[in-house]
Amino acid sequence: MYKRCSLVASAILNDVYSMCDVIRHLILSAGVACLDTEDSKNLHVHRLRAELEGRHFERRHISAVDIGIESGTRRLIIAPPEPLSIVITAGHGRRYARIYAFLTDLARAACALSEVELREHNLSPESSRQLFYCCTAMLRVITGARDHLLTELGSVWEDFRDGWNSVVTIDHAINAHRRAMKCMMHRTLLDVSNLTTGRTVGTMCESCVRFAQALNAGDESSAFIHYRYFDDHAQLLRESTN
Repeated sequence: MYKRCSLVASAILNDVYSMCDVIRHLILSAGVACLDTEDSKNLHVHRLRAELEGRHFERRHISAVDIGIESGTRRLIIAPPEPLSIVITAGHGRRYARIYAFLTDLARAACALSEVELREHNLSPESSRQLFYCCTAMLRVITGARDHLLTELGSVWEDFRDGWNSVVTIDHAINAHRRAMKCMMHRTLLDVSNLTTGRTVGTMCESCVRFAQALNAGDESSAFIHYRYFDDHAQLLRESTN
């Protein structure tokens, strides 16, 4: 009986590790890929799962990944099947969704800024220079924040994977995953102690997108307004981290 229980526990632990690999790939790729927000929900899910299948993850783990709509915004849904949900709970799934959304916002902002083309509009040389400076400054801050967060998350995942060899029971797995989850939330500024900072970065991302939209529409006045709003929040961010 003991041997049978050990085999079952070992199978569950291997399953948990494989599911965590799927989540790891989703989280780390969220800060790099620039998703097309015009895609339908079904197409978005199809592309997401196709990417995971291309990485040769198990289909039953891939099927635990979905996209839902919350307050009009798409959100990642991670719902591991039983008995994996003993370790990766619904609460953990919601936290992973927040990290994914945060990194996606950063990637979307960086993508919007990098695709701005100032030469398409009849701007004065002075305005063009100023807006180019604004765009470059915003892009530097956003990509710096994104790269920093991806590095931090990558470090947490590596620590989690390195420590997995010492996990021999379900309780050990629960504690190891809980510690990693807590560390990820802290390093992505999404835990309780960093709520204001996380919201500030989110506001900056939205300002970047609106800045790019204004420029692409040839509305330089609105673009300058969005830049100033971004810069004000960037200053708040610098003050809060000093």
